[in-house]
Amino acid sequence: MNSLADIARWYSYNSYVRKKYLKTLSELPTSKLSKRTKASFPTVLQIFVHILDAYRWWFIFVMEDRLRGYWKLRTRVKNISEVKRLESGIDSLVMKFVGSLKRADLEREISWHDGKKLRRMKLDTILHHMIEEELQHRGEINAVLWQMDIAPPIIGWDDWVNKTGLRP
Repeated sequence: MNSLADIARWYSYNSYVRKKYLKTLSELPTSKLSKRTKASFPTVLQIFVHILDAYRWWFIFVMEDRLRGYWKLRTRVKNISEVKRLESGIDSLVMKFVGSLKRADLEREISWHDGKKLRRMKLDTILHHMIEEELQHRGEINAVLWQMDIAPPIIGWDDWVNKTGLRP
């Protein structure tokens, strides 16, 4: 098995599970979505939006070296309808990008200007970082939901493999 196949499976897994979390969040009353947390972002909705924004950051603004046009989603997105629309568009963009990758692309160096200096990172590192980023914040969403006595839609890798048939 090669790293590219592993990356594609992880992105498929995160895409599938993210939609389950979005469904759970969309069934919550606004009061729960906007309830203040002591997590990395003020509300459970903003944690979810941050996941989407991280994909935007890396796959649009960094990869295209367009950081001057970047603005944070969580400062503008206010309701679950907007989040659903954004998730669909961002997921489509990311999955198309991941699906187009060739093994050699993983070694490609991505460069961007952060306002002070030129930064560089291998695409493989960015792709793996985003797998970790989503898992980290999804765990955080789990904790916030548990504190509200709401069961998160936890779908383990093994359950996903059994449902999709995408075997290692």
